[in-house]
Amino acid sequence: MRKLFLKTSGRTPQLSFPSYEAALSASDGTGYQSSNVVDVVVQKNKIYRDHLQRTRTLGIDTLRLAVGLAAVERKGPTLSVIDFGGGGGTQFFAARSLLGSAENITWNVVETPAMVKAANANLACRGLRFFESIEEAQEDMGIVDLVFASGSLQYTPDPLAMLRRLVSIEAPHLYITRTSFNDQQETMFALQHSRLSHNGPGPLPEGFNDEGVSYPVTFSPKNDAEDVISAKYEIRFAVKEEVGAYRVASRLFDMHGYFCDLKRR
Repeated sequence: MRKLFLKTSGRTPQLSFPSYEAALSASDGTGYQSSNVVDVVVQKNKIYRDHLQRTRTLGIDTLRLAVGLAAVERKGPTLSVIDFGGGGGTQFFAARSLLGSAENITWNVVETPAMVKAANANLACRGLRFFESIEEAQEDMGIVDLVFASGSLQYTPDPLAMLRRLVSIEAPHLYITRTSFNDQQETMFALQHSRLSHNGPGPLPEGFNDEGVSYPVTFSPKNDAEDVISAKYEIRFAVKEEVGAYRVASRLFDMHGYFCDLKRR
């Protein structure tokens, strides 16, 4: 699944494919399980964590997270978040700085098996853990205040199916951000090309070559995604975050955000 600060551009053409599997086959076949991607994301998050602890300086990109956290209405002393596709925990480290060290936070990241293994060995700490499935993350956490997905749904084979699983948690709040959908009623599959340096927060660490990487991306119909959300949630506010973030042949796809409240029964 895709996560974290990918530098997308509407000027970069992508080819369309008949299926997610066909797009994956056109890449090196590993996608986000690539050892190089995992290693660079882990190393970048170590640097980012230490940078925040040392300087307390956040980037302007953390405003999305700040808006979401400010909108959460907690009932208990601990903020409990399931972060779908949260990479090496970047959003947790940012949230820790935004909310202060005295705030109790439990942050469970759902990631690929390769990322979970590496991140639990190198980045897990008090309040931050990594899991291979939504169900495992939810069972470990129990009460969930917020389900969060930033730039990850479109990098799954079926974003609508994954969105249904997130909605089924029935957390009081759902925050989807940096997510691209298709304004037309069809699902499109493409192969996105980027650089290794585009994965994870900050510049490429020393010792890594900035090689090209590729991974499938899925554009599900926007109306269908909103229907999935609306089955159990009220959309408090929606944001068109980036116009023309992706280009597939002559088609442009925007990034969207939704902050949602669970409907009262």
